[in-house]
This record gives sequence, C-alpha cells and structure tokens, in this order.
Amino acid sequence: MMRWQYVEDDEELPCQGCNGGGQVTCQNCNSEGATLLQLMAACDRCDGSGYKRCEQCAGKGYEVLPW
Repeated sequence: MMRWQYVEDDEELPCQGCNGGGQVTCQNCNSEGATLLQLMAACDRCDGSGYKRCEQCAGKGYEVLPW
C-alpha cells in the first residue's frame, strides 16, 4: 500500500544544508575561529566564531518549497 503525503502551499521545511540551524561550520578555520596562517588572529571568513551563515537558506534555517 502506497501512502501519499500532501504538502500545503509554500510549506517550510528545515534546511538540508544546516539542518535547520541557520549556520554551518566555517571550512576556512575548521570551526577553530582562527587559522595558523593568521597567527591566531580571528578567522577572516567567520570573524572568529567558527560558524558562517548558511548560504542555502540565507541563515533562516528553513527552505520554502514552492508547490
């Protein structure tokens, strides 16, 4: 028996890029907040936080599916 799931118009689903958190780990510093090349100065891509805004959902944490 096959089940169908109906989706309402413009349903919001958790972003697959950040799992709904709105942020992803910074690949430049591996979430350390600084790189060895920067002599322990704050990472210039994440400002030392170790995380960047998810570009897939623009930091919202969800994606809108246009049905």
